[in-house]
Amino acid sequence: MNLIDRNHKGLRPLVGDLNGQVVVLDYQCLGRRYQMPRFQLIKAKGGFGCNEGSDGKIYAVCIADGEDISCRRGNLIGIATDELISEAMADTTPVPGIDLSLREYMLIAKDGTSARGETVERARQRLLLLTDAKVVGAYELHPESYLNEFGYISYPDGAAPVEVGIRKGKVWTAKH
Repeated sequence: MNLIDRNHKGLRPLVGDLNGQVVVLDYQCLGRRYQMPRFQLIKAKGGFGCNEGSDGKIYAVCIADGEDISCRRGNLIGIATDELISEAMADTTPVPGIDLSLREYMLIAKDGTSARGETVERARQRLLLLTDAKVVGAYELHPESYLNEFGYISYPDGAAPVEVGIRKGKVWTAKH
């Protein structure tokens, strides 16, 4: 199965209260490693974004791995039908052409919120959707890296993150 996009026949419009609904995240909000249909499915648990007409934050759980996540209603592309859920969960094939040796960027805000992207600018755009807090850290890292519960970046052996500096004028440069 290909990634789920806005034109997929198994999507219903985002209308009404989303609490308890299985909704579909836009695949562009996911890191490369998670760009699979099963990771696009989340079950909304609460937040202002669940209310119709709001673009607020939604708290949810990922159907594929049970991880708690949060996103904005604007990052969703529709409500999943039962048929779409079954189809997406049955597909366990990896995304073709994903090279886990590639690097991506993670930005961390003062309030602890983090966002990732293929470029620093894409990570910054995603972070702005989640928080207004100032960026306090920027890293180039391995796609399998993650921010653990203690606020440290975990990474595979031999793939340590590299800190990226922030300069005036929004120019991003690698620190040496």
